[in-house]
Amino acid sequence: MTISRETIEKIRNSLDIVEIVKEYIPDLKKVGKDYRAICPFHKEKTPSFFVSPQKNIFHCFGCQFGGDIFKFIMRYENITYPEAIKKLAMRANIEIKEDYFDKQSERKPILEILNQAGQFYHKYLFSNEAKTALNYLISERKVNKEIINRFLLGYAPEGNKLLKKANEKYDINLLLKTGLISISDKTNKPYDFLHNRIVFPIFDQQGNIIAFGGRLLTNTKIDAPLYLNTYDTPVYSKSFSLYGIYQAIDYIRKIRKVILLEGYFDVLLLYQNNIGNVVAPLGTSLTHEQIRLLKRYADEIYLVFDSDDSGNQAAIRAGDICLEEDILCRIISLPKNMDPDEYVLKYGKDKFDELLAKGLHPVEFKIEVLLKKYDITKPEDKRDVVINILDTFNRIQDPIIRNEMIKLISSKLYIKEELLLSELRKISRTKKIGAKESIFDTINVKIRSAEEEIVILCLQNPLLSKQLDINIFNDERCIKILSLVKEMSDTEINLVNLLDLVDTDTGNWLTQLSFEQRDYSSPEKVIEKLVKDLELHHKEKRRRELEREFIYSFDNNLSIDSKKTKEYIELTKLLKGSK
Repeated sequence: MTISRETIEKIRNSLDIVEIVKEYIPDLKKVGKDYRAICPFHKEKTPSFFVSPQKNIFHCFGCQFGGDIFKFIMRYENITYPEAIKKLAMRANIEIKEDYFDKQSERKPILEILNQAGQFYHKYLFSNEAKTALNYLISERKVNKEIINRFLLGYAPEGNKLLKKANEKYDINLLLKTGLISISDKTNKPYDFLHNRIVFPIFDQQGNIIAFGGRLLTNTKIDAPLYLNTYDTPVYSKSFSLYGIYQAIDYIRKIRKVILLEGYFDVLLLYQNNIGNVVAPLGTSLTHEQIRLLKRYADEIYLVFDSDDSGNQAAIRAGDICLEEDILCRIISLPKNMDPDEYVLKYGKDKFDELLAKGLHPVEFKIEVLLKKYDITKPEDKRDVVINILDTFNRIQDPIIRNEMIKLISSKLYIKEELLLSELRKISRTKKIGAKESIFDTINVKIRSAEEEIVILCLQNPLLSKQLDINIFNDERCIKILSLVKEMSDTEINLVNLLDLVDTDTGNWLTQLSFEQRDYSSPEKVIEKLVKDLELHHKEKRRRELEREFIYSFDNNLSIDSKKTKEYIELTKLLKGSK
């Protein structure tokens, strides 16, 4: 069923979200500008469910579920989106017109188109036009032809070659539903969504291609993100999918263990080096749905992320999700400035296996990270560390592991077990909040990455987005939201309109960010510092990429591009001076 956006907006604006939610949750109480209650969607003792009448949204900081009035009704009454619209339309006395179609009848032709596109891109990778892309894969990234074929890597050429070929057989409206074709904002004409990119097909567990990821070549000067994924479609949802799952699923089932990595090349190079139980999320943070998918095939998850600050925070968030989903999890620490693919290429499979054996429980890993940032000889710092650690500890389901982790926290932080247990009891009690008190005094707020902090600031101050270069961002959610905010920055940001334009996982994340207000005297200076940090991180990635290329050239007696040598020297000096 399709209903016009204007009708949906009219229904939403005609109803008071607080009034509707209060009918289902009578204990909803006013807290400052917002409303708070015990979440109806998961068990909890401390209220972490909030409703914002100003933003017209709700969010639970416990189970991370949020959205608009339609999402609330869908979840509470366990009904579909069209059914929720109907129900609320009746409440608002608004008539809706419906057009019905059968989604299942679309699935087969969409999968057919996607699988044909995979073959088209793969074949193009071996054409003369794609020589640079193939050389990048084989020479610079060390991916061999067997892996290129097994994962069906490809190349999306310039122009609209895929559109022209596909449109000979398929209707443009169907092609738009595949994610392969998009409509230009400038010309209002269809175009190839992926072009001039190395292409990574994304498979489901049955071996169907359901989506694609694309990477720009390093020598390409285009104002676009380095990595790009096709958007959610009737056959694909980022939150429920994993890169490499089809190739790895049999081995994961066999050994009941899975290694979760950050990127495409990590998966490819580890698989190439006989580490076959590897997968990666798709440009976003790990989701509960992805962990539930892995739980079908594995009993233990190893999280291997970058060793920088953003990688550590991603590992902490992923570890928290694993604990909530009650699956055994270990977090692996790599040497500084080294990705998993680099480590395996340099040291081999045996050394990587040794790293896995040294993996830490999420609580222990978080302690290690926080002890590098805080001085626990200072009482205030020690208290902050304890609260942060107990946030993760509280997600542990198993009572025996909880008991052992309390002992670990006690020994690592030099604090009595009795005091920790007392603090846990305090956290578990419902605490009344005065109007001037922050809503975050009784909920667990995640540590945010620099990219997420920039999004929070831009949601509060949309004009700040105008100065941003989207190319320095890696998190697809941040790229998507900041691009939309930049388009809207001359007008007031309507959060529910943003939610309409993103997938469920991104929407849950966005509603939480919208509640996390920042009160800086000069947000311009803060965002300037955050952007500088991101740019330095981007430059360090480029320096390491050049370094890999030089090592390969030295080992094989190949000539080295003088421009790249100059770039490498300049980057090294710049990064050394920034420390």
